[in-house]
This record gives sequence, structure tokens and C-alpha cells, in this order.
Amino acid sequence: NAWQGHYRYEYVYDNEGRKESSALYNSWNTSTNSWIGTVKTETTYDALGQTSSLLNYTWSNNAWAVLNKTLFTYDAAGNVIDQVVQNYSNGEWVNVTRYEKEYKGSQLIKSNDYTWMNNAWQFTRRSEKTYDNDAEAKLRREIAGTWSNGVVQSFTDNRYFYNCDPHAYTITF
Repeated sequence: NAWQGHYRYEYVYDNEGRKESSALYNSWNTSTNSWIGTVKTETTYDALGQTSSLLNYTWSNNAWAVLNKTLFTYDAAGNVIDQVVQNYSNGEWVNVTRYEKEYKGSQLIKSNDYTWMNNAWQFTRRSEKTYDNDAEAKLRREIAGTWSNGVVQSFTDNRYFYNCDPHAYTITF
């Protein structure tokens, strides 16, 4: 009995040490003596070294098949302000979801989520966060709601309280 691996992870890096691709193989095909893939992701970067896209694959018919991609847009501070996910279907890219984000410095203060329906972005969720103004800038409040066809479906209002005892740090919400 020879040793046989159960999983295989493959990583490819560019000349600057950034990950270009990662792949997971979850089983060994004994009849072909080859690994059977599960998921693979290829990453591209913009001129500033920020991730500009993620291309995801799934294993189908003994080969990698394109599944979806995620596109990123950044503000001047390097925060992701727009993220679009598209599925690959019948040779075309089809919008699925979109996430718009707003920051104060590096703190995420608002995010809006959308779903692509009837050839337009439909608003589905909003989250707004409030932080302390001190140096630690702890999250104090998060308000979130989901929408369907312009009607609120759910709403949460979480308030955070911190116990900063040096022996026990707790967060209550």
C-alpha cells in the first residue's frame, strides 16, 4: 500500500509575490492517476497592486470550467467601494450581485447590496455603522435592513457596549 494524499493545494505566484492562482483538488482518480479538482481561483491586480478581479472555476468533465468572476473598484485610500459578481452562462457574463461600500477613513460606514433582476440592479440590503471617535474607534451601532420589491423585509439595530477590564474583554449587543 503506497501513501495516497487526500487533498492537494496548488498556488502560483507572480514575480512580486502576489498569488495569481490557487486550486484545491479533493480526491485522486485511481484509473487516470490524476487529481480531481474542486475549486480554482485566478487573481488579477491593478497598477497599484490591488486585486482587480477574481475568476473562479469549478471542476467539470475532468477540466476546469469558468464559474464566475468578481470585479473590484477602489477609492483613493485603497478601500473597496464597488464589488460586482458575474456568473458565466452560455458564453456570456451575467450580473448577479453588487456591493457598494462607503468609508470614513478606513472604517466601513455604509454598504448597499443589489441583485441583478430584469436587466437592472435591484436594491436588497443596507447596513450602516457608527464608531467611537476615540483612538480605538470601536463599533458602537450597526443598523441593517433587507428589501424586496422596494418593501422592507427585515430590520436590525445592534448597539455594542464594551467592558474593557484588562482581565476580561467582553462585547454586548
